[in-house]
Amino acid sequence: MTRTAQLWRRLAVAAPAVAIAVVAVALLTGGGGGSPPDGAARRVPGNALLYLHLAADRSSEAWARAAGLARRLPLLAQARDRLLALALAPAAGLRLDRAAGSWLGGEAAYAELPGGGGEHVLPLLVAEARYEGGARKALARFPRRGGYRGTRFYDLGRSRAALDSGWLLVGPERALRAALDTGAGRVPALADERAYARLTAALPRERIAHAWLGAGAIRRYAARPVALLADAAGAGPVRAAALAFTPGAGRFQLDVRALASGSGGCPPEGDAGALARRAPAAAAAFVAVSRLDCVLARALPAATGGGLGGALAGLATLARGGGADLVRESLPLLSRPAALALTPGAGQPRLTLALGGVPKGKGIELVGRLQPALARLVGAAGEGEAPGYSTRRVAGVTAFTSRLNSALTLDYAEIGGDLVVANGPGAIAAAATGRSLEDDGDYRQLLGDRPDGPASVVFLDFDRLLALADRAGLARNPAYAAVRGDIHEIGAAGAYVARDGEQLNAELLFRNP
Repeated sequence: MTRTAQLWRRLAVAAPAVAIAVVAVALLTGGGGGSPPDGAARRVPGNALLYLHLAADRSSEAWARAAGLARRLPLLAQARDRLLALALAPAAGLRLDRAAGSWLGGEAAYAELPGGGGEHVLPLLVAEARYEGGARKALARFPRRGGYRGTRFYDLGRSRAALDSGWLLVGPERALRAALDTGAGRVPALADERAYARLTAALPRERIAHAWLGAGAIRRYAARPVALLADAAGAGPVRAAALAFTPGAGRFQLDVRALASGSGGCPPEGDAGALARRAPAAAAAFVAVSRLDCVLARALPAATGGGLGGALAGLATLARGGGADLVRESLPLLSRPAALALTPGAGQPRLTLALGGVPKGKGIELVGRLQPALARLVGAAGEGEAPGYSTRRVAGVTAFTSRLNSALTLDYAEIGGDLVVANGPGAIAAAATGRSLEDDGDYRQLLGDRPDGPASVVFLDFDRLLALADRAGLARNPAYAAVRGDIHEIGAAGAYVARDGEQLNAELLFRNP
């Protein structure tokens, strides 16, 4: 079982605390404008490894949108119902039906505290009790089992419960003691931790849920995704992260704010998203990075064992007369923004590669010198036939064509300081005339308001990608068939990663179905 699966299982069945948290989301009332209240963070110790906070105003537009998403996306609704059913099972008789809405307040939070004595973590629920009388009545049916500093504990079977100054606390006795000490000011609270305060303040004010992961939780549950986030921003290891879910009017999004240790040696250069102007308007997928050399340096060592320079040197040995000079000339050109777009075609899909800010003439010259190496890599044009090269005017620019074999022809041109390479002439014309991905309505809705200078940008048109997948025969795959409907409902997704010193800002955005 993966760490992530272990987390969800713990949230669902490890403690009655989770049952209360899940049901509380459906019962929350109150709230108002501005950021969601986060009083629960003042009851959770500052050394918490993980913190999940839920808050909602059922009369708000955000709440209505979240409920609408569950109705439109069957997989999301099924996951919610399955989690709820598992969570209610160990509730040990504590009634969590709608009657609890008379005393539950507008917040519920689940935390994991450092364990000890053979326990990896200590689960803790902190839920607001708007009316203590109702909460005490709900707990009165359970036997009392000790207490701490004048606060009674109730035995729920697998855990203990306590009521303190308007907050219901549920978890192992050690977790309750830590929460009581925190509430009394004897232990620093999570709300006062500088990293937590900084990152959560940067999350959207309209969020209905957010999470906090300290270094321990990152290593335990999210090491690979967080490492990917750091790589996308050219940053060092991430030491803390905060996430938020926000249902908006035209899109819903997952925001990530993180603090990285060190630069990772690859500070962003330029605006990756600007190269959308060179991608065809009908692109099914678009990926852009601000430093292509950094991406290649991370990706190639595993495949070649020799790093970026070694991989380029290997390619250079195939080029006639290239050698070390070709490697030296290639590296500076790769330390620039780059983008790759996939576009459906009548036959094979079209790929468009764009490099931003290439010195005039340098990119064309380099591609020309690489042609013999590329021809050798992909195979001869045909028996007794040599690769062919030609030039022509396309939409006011000079386009070069390399026929490497019967199945592969490359067109490339310099357009406004950018080098564009594609396996089809249509992409060159689109890049030169300005009919680009930037004109796509979904792209504008999801990524039109992205911050300046993102390190990485991704856009996916699910309708076009699904058409390609169906053509490839994936409809016969049960896993694909199970998710296809929800993916079609969403229609499009976008993402970006930006860097502001040691802080990383990322958003994953989806079109509202």
